[in-house]
Amino acid sequence: MHSRGVSGVWFPGKDWYNALPFIWENGGEVAVEMDGKWDAQFSSPESQAGIKQVQEIMTKGSTAPKDGDERDAWVPLRTEKAATLSAPSWAYWSIIADEDKKDTALTTTLGYFNLPGKDGGVASVFAGGSNIGISAKSANPELAQKALEIIMSEEYQTILARVASSRPAPP
Repeated sequence: MHSRGVSGVWFPGKDWYNALPFIWENGGEVAVEMDGKWDAQFSSPESQAGIKQVQEIMTKGSTAPKDGDERDAWVPLRTEKAATLSAPSWAYWSIIADEDKKDTALTTTLGYFNLPGKDGGVASVFAGGSNIGISAKSANPELAQKALEIIMSEEYQTILARVASSRPAPP
């Protein structure tokens, strides 16, 4: 719930990245491949259950604009218009960008938590993808393809997850 104009969580209306975990936790999908073609799944009962949860959060727990998006979500947090937000780990550095990074109220009180999953575990989240690819003008597209195969492999992703979980949390 929100009180005195402070949003419990900053969740604008056009934030599909943060809607995906709710869809996935209810067994839904964005699309599935069927017979070599992609079939939209937002209308499935499972996806609709997740979308209903998102709608409830947006209407009961967020004061974010219904036509707003996920860009610069840390601004409402910084200006005390939101108590929490869902953001990638790099957003921490945007949140404290103009702090002196030494024992300020903001840097000493910020924390993070995993989005809880339906069965008590951690929910799956959208991990991006728009920032990795092979340039059309690559001098060595075959080598770039091999690098992508390594980066996207389960073994490499497991290494990244292990390293990320062993780092100290931001203050």
